Amino acid sequence: MRRLLLLAALSMLASACSAASAAEPKPGALVPIVVASRDLPIGTTVTWDEMSQRSVPAGLVTSSVVKPDSASYINNQKLLVPVLAGDPLLWSFFETGNGDARAPCEKFQSDDTTAEQQLSRLRQIVLSHDR
Repeated sequence: MRRLLLLAALSMLASACSAASAAEPKPGALVPIVVASRDLPIGTTVTWDEMSQRSVPAGLVTSSVVKPDSASYINNQKLLVPVLAGDPLLWSFFETGNGDARAPCEKFQSDDTTAEQQLSRLRQIVLSHDR
């Protein structure tokens, strides 16, 4: 009787494990994400024209990356940071309604005109700080 219960429990466990592994993407599988279709400076209102889709390895995709089925949430939203063409769009790149969060990057919008110039300037500032 104990043996029968043990076999039943093991069978259920094996079934649950195989169902869970079937739901997860395989290690080499590619997952679609949303990327910038062109360089986007700070303050750009992202529209469908500025979004593109790219497939990347599943192991590189976290919950912070915008996926195609959620792209409508960032349509017509303003960027807080500059993004280069082909870079993944992250949820943290967009305004949330808290005006204070935008203040640190806002000065780069007027100083530099392109996303590449803004990123270059931000990198210089980060690299110039003592670690």
